[in-house]
Amino acid sequence: MAPANQISVDHPISNPSSDLLGRAPMAESFVRRVLRLSSQEGLVVSVMGPWGTGKTSFLNLASILFKSRSSPVIQFNPWLFSGAEQLVSKFFAELSAELRVRKLTVESDLLRSYGEALAGFDWIPVGGPWFRFFGGLLKLISSRGRPKGIESTRDKVTHALGALQHPIVVIIDDLDRLSTEEIRDIFRLVRLTASFPNIIYVLSFDRARVEQALAERGLEGRAYLEKILQFSYELPQIPDTAMRSHITSAIARAMNELPSGQRFDEDRWPDIFVDIIRPLVRHMRDLSRYATHIQGVLEELDGRVALEDVLAIEAIKVFLPDTYSSLIGAAFELTTASWSSTSGQGAAKQKLESIISDAGTNHRVVERLFLHVFPATQSALTGARYGRSPKDWSRKRYLADSKILDYYLTRVEGEAMVLARLAESAFEILAGGGDFEGFIRGIAPDNLEDVIASFEDYESVFTPPMAVAGAATLLSIVDTIPERPRGMFEFGAETTVRRIVLRLLRSEENSSRRFDLVSSIYELLTNLSAKRMLLLIVGHRENSGHKLISVSEEKLLEDRWRTEVKSSTVESLSRERDLLDIVLDEAERGQPGDQKFDLPSTPALNYQLLKSAWFEAKSQSSSERFVRRVPQLRWRSLQRATEGLDHLKLRIADARLVAESAGPIMELVDRHLSGWDPTDDDNE
Repeated sequence: MAPANQISVDHPISNPSSDLLGRAPMAESFVRRVLRLSSQEGLVVSVMGPWGTGKTSFLNLASILFKSRSSPVIQFNPWLFSGAEQLVSKFFAELSAELRVRKLTVESDLLRSYGEALAGFDWIPVGGPWFRFFGGLLKLISSRGRPKGIESTRDKVTHALGALQHPIVVIIDDLDRLSTEEIRDIFRLVRLTASFPNIIYVLSFDRARVEQALAERGLEGRAYLEKILQFSYELPQIPDTAMRSHITSAIARAMNELPSGQRFDEDRWPDIFVDIIRPLVRHMRDLSRYATHIQGVLEELDGRVALEDVLAIEAIKVFLPDTYSSLIGAAFELTTASWSSTSGQGAAKQKLESIISDAGTNHRVVERLFLHVFPATQSALTGARYGRSPKDWSRKRYLADSKILDYYLTRVEGEAMVLARLAESAFEILAGGGDFEGFIRGIAPDNLEDVIASFEDYESVFTPPMAVAGAATLLSIVDTIPERPRGMFEFGAETTVRRIVLRLLRSEENSSRRFDLVSSIYELLTNLSAKRMLLLIVGHRENSGHKLISVSEEKLLEDRWRTEVKSSTVESLSRERDLLDIVLDEAERGQPGDQKFDLPSTPALNYQLLKSAWFEAKSQSSSERFVRRVPQLRWRSLQRATEGLDHLKLRIADARLVAESAGPIMELVDRHLSGWDPTDDDNE
């Protein structure tokens, strides 16, 4: 028995124990019916069915049964010979050898001599209209052109074969795979020898192919078959339920060899199987090709692409290779969920519709592929709007996501794919209660923002327990994300973090428990800037708060935060990234009669105050693509925080003791002190 993990290839079965389609009883019936027929003047029967329906396997079962009834079987392979002369010679040689095995030496020698005599003379008709041969064969044998003694030899062969107790079965398989001329040669041979007693020819072929080969000059191939065949057996179609069962079993065997943790969406699978895979896998030979192919591909991809998508696209690759080639050239159209112009959408629609129409009779399969595997195509084909690619496409590793498709086509992990896998690993650690903060802090700073942004793909599976560790970590590492050039409307790193934290917090749908969740996160934060950002997200401030907690709950946390601000040491305040906003918020959110917070004055603290006032103003004219970036300080805010320009100047002088004199911050300070007042200062 073959190992369980051995891949099944396209080999016919050779014994009943391998009969997956239940054909053994049919073969038994076939053999009984054939042997009931008289073969005293020869017999020609056929087993017919389309390519791939298991004719060879059926004949192998029948061969075993013929032999069990004492009828020797000759498997005559016409593929091994070319030309009528060689075909005739080898046929009689094999028949002669079978008689010799049965210790009929004299009869064997006669049969071989007869074959050599037939094959050695040019009167055997191999050219011209082939059908003339059949009507004139007997005349040719009896004409003056026949070799001397051949008729006497034929009579002796006929007598010897007629004396056999059991007929000899000659199986000639795969006639439909031969060329047209080779098919005709085989039927010439059969016609030439069909009248020998106790010779049963079992011919196997696809009826349509052989009829087409035998048709010439108005002679119907079907009419000839009806004349030469005494009995025809049409191999029944494989039941759809059985075929489905075999396909799913083959796929399951391929998947069983894969490591655990592979992505497989059971909700999508029925549609993909019924609409894409099943119509393409028509018979067992197709199944064997497909099963052999997919196991290697699944192992190679190693779970980086959703299994159901791989199974679908690989079916297209195996059975519709031209369509697959067209898909490679349409990667952009396959993954674009929205179009900025009608002309772009129109061009995409034309390209996709061309791929569908070029698939011919399989056009519906391609339509279903677009719908189930590449749903973004509906944006171009039907005008459906997604707004943006759904987040689940990347998280679930669907081919509909551009970076997943790019990896599938190239087998190279691009930067986007690498970052997405980092985000996936981080999420798995978070979901499993592992060291999420340690993993996040271990990511290269330049990649950190993109990895955090990819967390948005997991919004639908966020849970409250994840929110505590996740939000606390992300709020704590904002200041480690490096600044980088951005477009006019691109979000900054802080906005990216806020978006993910907000989505984590929303995983707690019970508003009465949300305050406890926020409080737990607050307890884990170790700096005032992170705590302030949390309050901005959950509170009720205009243009920033999302009202995740009540006003009274917000006030409780704000009062606590303001108390912590007032009790903070100079050293801890000097490390606060948002020191300017902390000072302003503490003053603006206080109540009448509250103790006033006076920011201490030290060189390090004053310099940190100036650094926290830095920002970059961006502008872009309608006629340019270039984005102008102008570094500035929130000058008026600095004055409010320090109670006027005079006090600010004192702090600036103090800050110069630790600041780099030629650094960018102090350069901006000097410009402002010289009277510079950029119009973009309203951005404060």
